[in-house]
Order: sequence, then C-alpha cells, then structure tokens
Amino acid sequence: MGFKQGDVEQDYERRPRASKEDGPAAGRELLPVREGGKWQRRTAPAPKGEPQTKKGKQRAKARAQASAAAAAGSAPAAELSLSQKRATIAKLSAQLLHSPHKNIGLLKELHELASRDVSPATRRMAALSCVAVLRDLIPAYRIRLPTDKELAMQVSSEVEALRAYERQLLRGHEAAVGLLRGWLRSGEQQQRLAAVRGLAALLEKGRDFNGVDQLIGGLVPSCNSADDEERAVACGALTELFGADVAGEATLLAVRSMAALLKTSSFSVHPSMLECWLSLRLDASAAAAAASAEKERFGARKGKKRRRGIDPVARDVGLKSAAVLEQLFVSYARVVKARPGGPLMPLVLRGIAKFAHCVNVELLLDLVSNLRTILRDPAALSTPAALHCALLADTRLLATALDCLDHLCRQRSALLAPRIASFFCRRDVDSPRAINSTAWQLALLHRHYHPVVAQLAKRLAAAEPLPPALGRSTPLRLMATYSDASGAFNPPPQPPSKRRRAADAAKRAASSSGGGELHESIEAAVARAGGGEASSALDFAVLLR
Repeated sequence: MGFKQGDVEQDYERRPRASKEDGPAAGRELLPVREGGKWQRRTAPAPKGEPQTKKGKQRAKARAQASAAAAAGSAPAAELSLSQKRATIAKLSAQLLHSPHKNIGLLKELHELASRDVSPATRRMAALSCVAVLRDLIPAYRIRLPTDKELAMQVSSEVEALRAYERQLLRGHEAAVGLLRGWLRSGEQQQRLAAVRGLAALLEKGRDFNGVDQLIGGLVPSCNSADDEERAVACGALTELFGADVAGEATLLAVRSMAALLKTSSFSVHPSMLECWLSLRLDASAAAAAASAEKERFGARKGKKRRRGIDPVARDVGLKSAAVLEQLFVSYARVVKARPGGPLMPLVLRGIAKFAHCVNVELLLDLVSNLRTILRDPAALSTPAALHCALLADTRLLATALDCLDHLCRQRSALLAPRIASFFCRRDVDSPRAINSTAWQLALLHRHYHPVVAQLAKRLAAAEPLPPALGRSTPLRLMATYSDASGAFNPPPQPPSKRRRAADAAKRAASSSGGGELHESIEAAVARAGGGEASSALDFAVLLR
C-alpha cells in the first residue's frame, strides 16, 4: 500500500508492552523470531530508570525471600532451630524416597546430621530417619561390588548408573550400622535404645543383605543388657529372625554369637536370651538327610547318586539346621554340667524337650545321664527345673521310646517274638518265658479310668479281635488320639441310654431296701448271741441267703 515491512516491525517494537510473567521489571517483549521451524519469543531489558508496578514489587519480594530461605538452608546446622532441623530431615528423607537413584547422595547429609549435630534429639531423629529410608531402599539380595577387571571393561550408561547407585547405597548402609554400633557404648540410655531399635529395624528387612553379621553382632550383647527395654527390643528382633529366616544363614550366625556369649560370660546371661532359642524353626528330616549326604561325600557310587538326587537348596538349609542343632545342644550340655541349679536350667530343659527328636540318640543319652546324676541330689534343682525335667521325661523321651517300639515291632520282622515280649515285660531279653507269662495286667486294666483302655482290656481278655484301625496305628498316634491332656476324655464317652439309667436307678433302690433288712437281721442275731442261746456263732451265709 505505500509502507515497508521494516517500518511495521520497528513500529511494533517501539510499543511498550508488559510481560505476562515477570512484569515490566523483567523487560519488554519483542516480536517472535522463527528459528528451526519454530517461533521463539524475545525480550529486551528494561531501561534502568523504568518504574516498577505493585505486582512487580511483590514478585521481587518473593524472589528475595526465596534467596533468603536458600541461604538459611546452606547455613551451618548449629544456627538452625529444632523445627528447622526437623524440616530439613523430613525434606531429605522425602527426596530420597521419591527419587532414590537420583538423590542417593543425600544419605551422606543425613549421616552428617546424625553424627555431628549438637542436639542429641536431632541426632537420634536423623539416625532413625536414615534407618527408615534404608529399610525401603535395601534389596533382598547381597550387593556385589565390581572387581578391578570389571571396572576396566566398557559398559552401558545404565549399568554404570546402577553400579554407582549400589556403591553409594552400600556405603550409606555401612555408615549407618557403624554409627548405631558406636552408640551402643554410649552412656546415654536414650541413645543406646535408639541404636538397638535401629539395628533391629535393619535386621528385620535386611537379613539377606550385606552386613547382617554386623547387625547380629550389635544385637546379641543387647540381649544380655541390664536395661529391660533394650533387652526386650533385642530379644524380640532375634525371635522374629528365627521365625522368619528361610535360608538359615542369619539364624546360624545369631545362634553361634549367642553360644559364644554364653560361654565367655561363664553362663551368667539373662534367661531371655535362651528363651529366644525356643522360637527356632528347624527341619529335623532335612538336617538328617544333609548330614547323611555329607558323611557320604567321599563314599561309594551309591552315595554319589543319592547326593545328586538331593535339592542343593534343601541340602544347604539342612546343613545349616544341623549346625544350629549342634550349637544348641553343646550349649545345653555345658549349662547342665556347669550350672545345674542356675536360672537357665528351666529354659535348657524346655529346649531339650522341644528339640530332642531332632538329634541323635547318643547325644540325648549323654544329656539324660547327666540329668540322672543331678537328680540324685534333692537340692540340686529348683522346683521349676524339676518340673521341666519331669516334663522332658514324660513328653519327648516317651515319644521317642514309642517311635523306637513301633520300629522294633512293625518294621523289624526278623526279630523274634519272645525277645520283643521280654522287652515289653522288662525281663531278660534272652529269656523265652516272657511270651508264656500270664496277662494279669488285663485284670487291672478292666478298671482303668479311661473308658477306651478298659474296653480294649476286656476285649483282649475275652480273646476278641481288636478294631482294624487300631492295629494300623502307631503307638505315638494312638497316644495323640486318646490323649486326655486337655482335662477331658478323647473321644468323649457316650452317655448311658434312658433304659440303662432306669435299670440302674431300680437296682440302686433295691439295694438300699435290702440293706435295711440285712442290718435288722444282723442286730437280732447279735442280740440272741448275747442272751445266752446255744448258737454262739453267727452264720452270715444263712443271713445273706
């Protein structure tokens, strides 16, 4: 029309325009420029003498406050208040949990607060926050750091980032565990308690992670602590470990550490530590199979074939269970020999009663012979220990004896019947007369308190066959089926029928009336004998007729 394109652009650029984000103080907005197929916005700095609007002043004030807050965050920790320190700990923990691979380096800042802050409360808060973060970050496997040869190899950026993350995570875990173990030697009770709680929390989630030996090494001495709360937390952590550990490696480490502490302290430990052993989950069959396979390690070809048939994982678990049983019963035997009258004896007897079926007979007989020697002295055992000793003999040893008898009678068909009968009658095993002896015990068993025993005794005395289900059961299963340990008969006896109850009532009424007539007859006979009659003897047979 009569104007040039350059004049339009210059006229547009000369117009004063306010920025939509930063206000006039940030400068003027220029015409956009097309670069690379896209429009790019441009701004020009505002003149020095340009006045600021109210909105621009508010934005400048907000930027100044943000700068001040950033400066406060970088200030020394001693200059911050307790609330500001708590906010800093919470912020660091949230950033770690939100993006652990990106912010894993913040574990070092949490460790600095936990180890160097002047406030004990802040140190405890930072340490326990670090423990809570690590519980969520540590994996359920051990981290293996790369070797020098592996580091020299060229890898992708993802692998390099993962290596760096695992390295920093492992360093943060080691630093936290070392800090907490150092607090166990502190003179402050709250700091020791925080350390025990932190180690217990890390052991709960990290029993398969690196450094489990350091965690157990810090918790086991706390099981013998004089402080009740510390001891309860440590014993609870180990009890939970024994119940949840499937692999068995951490359990074996803990039992070995506890057995070593028991020995080095001359058996002067708190009973709560031995009570933790009652929570152990041991597979007796797997332990026996693994031990047998280990003995046949250099055996014949048949032994090698048998080892190939065993699952490697099950074999490893069985070997660990066998090692745990060895540590347990060696410790139990030491307590029985060294401190038979101490406070540990009831727990030792409870442990023997619980795990007696898992060990070989030789070790069990050795323990029983020591107990027999102790029982010869009436004052050797306390009342609770004596009761547990009776429970041991009544439960586990009886069950083991019944298993042996079942194996003797049912599975060893080559044994002669007279030898088995002599064993049952407690006679000479070489005597052939035991099988020909009278079964006089059946007459006593007719009046047994258990109705099932009385019924079976009557059937045997009458030469009647036993029920087929009874002949197929083992002695131990029969004891469990007809046990009266709960205070009632099992199975419960059937009540008599109405006709039976009516007949019993009539019989009792007749006996009561007949008894009165007999009493009168006896008194009359006595009176006649005293009156000088010829009959001086009382013929009770005639009176009864």
